[in-house]
Amino acid sequence: MSEANTEFRRIVGRFQAAIRANPRLKLRDKVVAWAMLDRLDRQAFAASGELTVWDAVGVEALAADTSLCERDVVRARAALRQERVIEDVGRPAKGRPAQVRFNRAWLERREVAEAATEDTGVPDSGVFGAQERRTPVSATEDKTPAQRRTPESSYPCNLGINLARAGTPAPVRTREGALAAVLAAHFSPTELRWFEGVAIELDGGSAVLWVPNAFQRDWIDARLADRLKGALGVYSLEVRVGAPPAMSPARTRPTLHAVAGGRA
Repeated sequence: MSEANTEFRRIVGRFQAAIRANPRLKLRDKVVAWAMLDRLDRQAFAASGELTVWDAVGVEALAADTSLCERDVVRARAALRQERVIEDVGRPAKGRPAQVRFNRAWLERREVAEAATEDTGVPDSGVFGAQERRTPVSATEDKTPAQRRTPESSYPCNLGINLARAGTPAPVRTREGALAAVLAAHFSPTELRWFEGVAIELDGGSAVLWVPNAFQRDWIDARLADRLKGALGVYSLEVRVGAPPAMSPARTRPTLHAVAGGRA
């Protein structure tokens, strides 16, 4: 039984890594895929080796797991099907609920592609690479003044956690480990997934959070930004799309494990 559990954890970890590294998937899709992996049927895996989840684990449950709206969950599952990450498990017997499974053929293709990329010495573009195929950031930025976060906020901050120490030259770019510790202390595991691929700059009482895409920016800005200000001990926080100046995408693309203490 322990061997089956070990193999189960190993294959789930491979799927998590492959999903994380796939530039064709949006962060929304990845978060839903990880939530589905959390709900895998271990008994079915022990019996057949298949990574299946009941399709009855529907939109509402996944929306609760991921803090996404139901419409985004529907779109994410459609994207995962289109990419062949998941697929339907035939026709269920009469009276039996339908199932979907994670596609091992997709996993093997992704791992072969990753290995080929590593052999060339060219790093995986990851989440940032997807920006090259999207509308330029300048064209998607929201320029409506009423919808922009003001530079200063009246919300109280916990200055005791401020990472910008006295005498430290500004701006200060936090190391991944320091940022991971702060995030892990103030956000749930589900919320931490939204900090995938972020980088942060601190300058006195203000901070800039750099994120890979506009969807991630809007989600953090609407739901997590005020709490993040308190965690960092800053008075103002701006969430921007892109990479900090003078930092390459590879340096500002820490994995979920490095930034948010995700699972292996």
